[in-house]
Amino acid sequence: MQARCLRPQMKLFYIVKSEMLTGGVIEAQAVASLRAQAEFAGHPPAQLIFLEAAGVAVSKPARATLKRFRAMWPAGKIRLVPFVSRLGDTAPGQALALTLAREKVGSEPLIFHCRAPEAAKQADVARRWLGRGRIVFDLRGATPYEAIHARGHAFAENLPPAIQRIYDKNLARDREAATIADYVLTVSPGLRRYALEQLGVAEERLAVVPSCVAGLSYDEVARQQARTRWGVAVDAPVLLYAGQLAADRLPRHLFALFAAMSKLRPDAKLVVLSYLNKLDDLRGLLTEFGVPESSLHIAAHTRDETLRLMSGADVAALFLEPALRYQHCFPIKIPEYLSAGLPLVVNDSFEWIPELLREKELGWVVPTVATTEDFSQAARAICESIATRRTEMRQKALAVCDEMFTWPRYRENLRRAYGLEAN
Repeated sequence: MQARCLRPQMKLFYIVKSEMLTGGVIEAQAVASLRAQAEFAGHPPAQLIFLEAAGVAVSKPARATLKRFRAMWPAGKIRLVPFVSRLGDTAPGQALALTLAREKVGSEPLIFHCRAPEAAKQADVARRWLGRGRIVFDLRGATPYEAIHARGHAFAENLPPAIQRIYDKNLARDREAATIADYVLTVSPGLRRYALEQLGVAEERLAVVPSCVAGLSYDEVARQQARTRWGVAVDAPVLLYAGQLAADRLPRHLFALFAAMSKLRPDAKLVVLSYLNKLDDLRGLLTEFGVPESSLHIAAHTRDETLRLMSGADVAALFLEPALRYQHCFPIKIPEYLSAGLPLVVNDSFEWIPELLREKELGWVVPTVATTEDFSQAARAICESIATRRTEMRQKALAVCDEMFTWPRYRENLRRAYGLEAN
């Protein structure tokens, strides 16, 4: 049940534009996040709004997705607002304003929590139509870095003129969103620097709120059930990967590491919980690295079921290709893994996660340009730790998650972003 709000006249709208069909990211970063925050005392009543082109909005996939999201957060309000693209680039914002006006929102203060710069732009359109509203720009990635990465350029150096124009255009989009926003939230220290140095955001309207989980998800009963489902022995090591499996997640790293583990422990299992498999030849990797197909379990689940199943693993992997877009990121999978009591194995493409793992003795880092010996060394260390320190490593992961990556830790930052008085 949603907690009672100290200022019931204030309403919060979490705005997502053209992203409801992008997979598990929205489940974790929007639906699950709002569900967790709704439990905070004093949190304003929240509504999740998806702005989607009319053609998408009436489609079967959109309706199915909306049904799934509502089942995930039955106590909340989730709605889809269609817009007609041919009416211009402000059509989504106008549709949002008309929708809220029909709801007779009255004169109460409105908060627009906007995921991505385009959502902030459309919230500004709605704000001007309605005559009020506070905009919070949720900066989860640097748009210019993502734009050039999608076009095959990992770094913003020596870009061809056409790609440079794309970079500049997207940087302007981020700057526009940062300018119209009353407050900017970032998910990592690197993105905070980006907001300060490249977007011109003043420190007093900027905070870091990393991707978080509602609480610890590890459960011993769930662990035993998952391992029975996967057909692994009590002491067999299980390596887990969860999320989108695509080329930029360096799947050869994942299979090279597991191949080295399976040489040490033939009973090891690789579990891939992937909501979107973009690899054309997953089985080919098994053949290339000499991993028997019986050692792989691959399945797709809802976000909540995936969290539950994670308890059955012993260590989780997250490898990202070297690219500017990943250096400042903080993937939601990191706190999700930790919440299930999993130490991590990552590569060194991240900005600060490797340092965290070393400081907390919570995992292993392999070079992004790795050799067979690098994977063999990591596999030996992982298998030894699973055999001798499994419980200790689990407790460390849970402690770090509870200390650093649960939503209650950042409640005051959210309240400040929303313009709420501190308790």
